[in-house]
Amino acid sequence: YAVSDPFESESVSENKSDKNKVSLTIGSQSVNVGGKVFEIPAAPFIQNDTNSTLVPLRFAAIAVSGADVSDSDSSDAISWDADTKTATVNADGKSIRFTAGSDMMIINGSETAMDNSAKAEIKDGRIYIPFRVLGTALGVGVQWDAQTKTASYSMVE
Repeated sequence: YAVSDPFESESVSENKSDKNKVSLTIGSQSVNVGGKVFEIPAAPFIQNDTNSTLVPLRFAAIAVSGADVSDSDSSDAISWDADTKTATVNADGKSIRFTAGSDMMIINGSETAMDNSAKAEIKDGRIYIPFRVLGTALGVGVQWDAQTKTASYSMVE
């Protein structure tokens, strides 16, 4: 993923609170991670049936876990089983499994329903998952700004 200088863009806040924040905006391929802007190949979108914000799983999971987002495609924090269309996130001592087409996730072996009956889905060759569900499963703060259509994770220092 390409990294741009956060001071080149007026859209990136220099606020110190950005240090522990991951923000994605619906329809935008620019993601703010800790005050730095990264370009991702797929933009978040709103799932029609559930009105849930869906984000590309790999980048969001790596960003929220604090791993190196500049090399997220080669991270071993995410695994993919093409036969079952299941992605597994291993972060912060947790294992979270999402299966495309399912409104259930498995956290450390326990099946849990996703909020709003949202489903993980495959779009343009990528698996997308509900933003809020991942943040909640990993124990980070989740915010939604309806005016800017921006979803954010806030990590505790």
